[in-house]
Amino acid sequence: MRVFAAIIAMALLGAYYYMTKDMMPLASFAAVYATYEVISRIERLEMLKIPLLFGLLYISISTGFEYMKYPVNGFVYLISAGFALSVPVIRHRSGFVAGIAGIFILAIAFLFIPDIHPVSQMRIPLAFSTILIAITTLLPAIYDRLEFIIDHRPFLVFIAFASSIYYMQVRKNLYPGFRSFGDWILLALILMYFLGKFRFEIGEEEVKSEKKEGFDEFARRAEREYVENGDPALLLSFLSYTLSRSGKSIEDLERLFRVFVGREKLPRYTFGFEREMILRRREARRVEKLRMIREMFEEIGGENER
Repeated sequence: MRVFAAIIAMALLGAYYYMTKDMMPLASFAAVYATYEVISRIERLEMLKIPLLFGLLYISISTGFEYMKYPVNGFVYLISAGFALSVPVIRHRSGFVAGIAGIFILAIAFLFIPDIHPVSQMRIPLAFSTILIAITTLLPAIYDRLEFIIDHRPFLVFIAFASSIYYMQVRKNLYPGFRSFGDWILLALILMYFLGKFRFEIGEEEVKSEKKEGFDEFARRAEREYVENGDPALLLSFLSYTLSRSGKSIEDLERLFRVFVGREKLPRYTFGFEREMILRRREARRVEKLRMIREMFEEIGGENER
């Protein structure tokens, strides 16, 4: 994708050279892009991808603006900086900070879109939608339990974009009755989506019986917890205990457990820097769980020795 975008940009800059005989934009872009490709293969220098990508974007956009006789103003700098920060995947532990900052800068950049009709009419909708994208990246970065918001991002951005266009440009031209009808349509869309996606559950505290469970009672409770509540812990405990006593091998247990325990899945609509952040966070959680398991086995081993 990166190479394809570079080819398109160089083709347009080549056309600009053909029409104006100005070789500088094409030569500058080619030199910066070659450096970018080299830097991308050196992990220790990956932070340099940001200024290099800024250079590529600035050369392309400013050249296009000059050809179209538009002033190269703050919008060009902001849009170049926003994409330069948000597009590269920085594998540093705090690399996601640059990506989030880039999306906020893009939102600001859209407020400075030049007076080009009809693009200038999209300032507020684009800025509002981009701010919402930035919020849905910032919240999961602050609190990992909010990662589910990422899967709802497309709908939230669509509603933000549609509602801002409706209230900024369409609603004022409608008759009062149609205005109320449009308001109810937007509200109905939001309610239908969230009522269909979110399920509010009331957790009841489990009453533990002092009576020791028998084999059959434990098996039935394990099945009920898995079927009704989606909790496989009791069922896996029951299966591992029963199958190990029956002489089954580790390979048999592994094949059976894979029926219930799947690999962790990433949210579908993640940016590159979000994916890197979530992978690092989950890896840290798995390391912590393994540490707890090792401590548990060490305690069991110590008790057996005594």
